Amino acid sequence: MPKQIADEDIFHVTMRLFVERGYAGATTRQIAEEAEINEVTLFRKFSSKAELVAAAVAHEVGRIAEEDFPYTGDVEADLLQIVSGYRGAVSRYGEFLPVLLAEIPRHPELRPVLQAPFRVLTAIGRVLERYQEAGILRPEPPLQAVSGLLGPVMVLTMMGGADPDLALPSPEPEAIVAAFLHGRLETGSERREDRRIP
Repeated sequence: MPKQIADEDIFHVTMRLFVERGYAGATTRQIAEEAEINEVTLFRKFSSKAELVAAAVAHEVGRIAEEDFPYTGDVEADLLQIVSGYRGAVSRYGEFLPVLLAEIPRHPELRPVLQAPFRVLTAIGRVLERYQEAGILRPEPPLQAVSGLLGPVMVLTMMGGADPDLALPSPEPEAIVAAFLHGRLETGSERREDRRIP
């Protein structure tokens, strides 16, 4: 009886080899060998390497649901939940995204891979936009605000992944949210009790 391999195991191998060797270097033969399946079986499941990478990313991003980023009216609590959830996601595959972004200009067939992460960033942007509309956060393009909120987590994770010996601070959600709010709270919303919408 042939060995049954979970798609999750294939996805894990795919993303790890992608980070280690790049898109061209992570061959389907190597992925199949490390996942302990036949390359033909791999192509039966996924018609191309680009489709396999897209499925791997969609699976990982699928762990993050829009419900993970609710709008409750408490801006600080909501932002803490967003940053904590995002930090958990990038701790698993934080090195993958920078490699993907570097590979897309050389391999345009990878562009659809960005759709799943973009949906998550857009959902987070909608939460920030609601706080802007409520007059709690200063207006700015929602995705720019998302970059300001999540950028420290991404940068610290990327650098830590590139060189584990670097003396980097841990991306602590409370400090990141406090720094984000310091520059973006609307005048009159400075006190904690004013950050909750009735």
